Amino acid sequence: MPPSLTSEPDRFSDDGWELLLASQDTARRWRHGAMDVEHLLQTLLVERRFDRWLDPLPLDPDRLLDRLESFCADQPSASGPELYIGDALENLLEAAERCRVAWGVPLLDVPQLLVALVGDPRIGASLLVPEGLSEDLLRRQFRPDDWIDAPTSAPSPPAPSAPAPSPQVPVSPEPSAELRLELEPAKPLPWSALAATSPQRPAPVSSIQ
Repeated sequence: MPPSLTSEPDRFSDDGWELLLASQDTARRWRHGAMDVEHLLQTLLVERRFDRWLDPLPLDPDRLLDRLESFCADQPSASGPELYIGDALENLLEAAERCRVAWGVPLLDVPQLLVALVGDPRIGASLLVPEGLSEDLLRRQFRPDDWIDAPTSAPSPPAPSAPAPSPQVPVSPEPSAELRLELEPAKPLPWSALAATSPQRPAPVSSIQ
């Protein structure tokens, strides 16, 4: 089995990773044992920091939240503190990653997660497709053609060559670019390594009606 994308935070944009972190809190508020697609979607609809992604879309958040909360209320509660990653969420993240590659963008971001939500058979498609959301609409909204077809700028003329140093004066080599970079602190995982890799993930429950 390939490693979970949730173990590779550097593959996500800041918004994409923050959405996963906040979804963890949503799952815990419901006292569910698995963080899954419904928690991701509910977080996206509730958290105001993600409004810039939803405002251009033909969605009625209040209507969606009513159905989504009913779905979450029907899911079983967990007695222990462990929080696992649902299989449906793993599949959604893999679909979002395939969309990222197809779009040619460097990091997995909210638009690709939205595309994956539209195709999610467990709950996302049942809620979002009737609202008028589609992969084509999302592509036109968040991936304008000029990202790909824009002409490249003319190359700059080459800089004049520096005069060769005197052979009597040794030239110190430039420090490697890597040595000048400061490593960013690692982003914390939204769940324990045990929870992220445990084979005891709960199976996805039935689709929303």
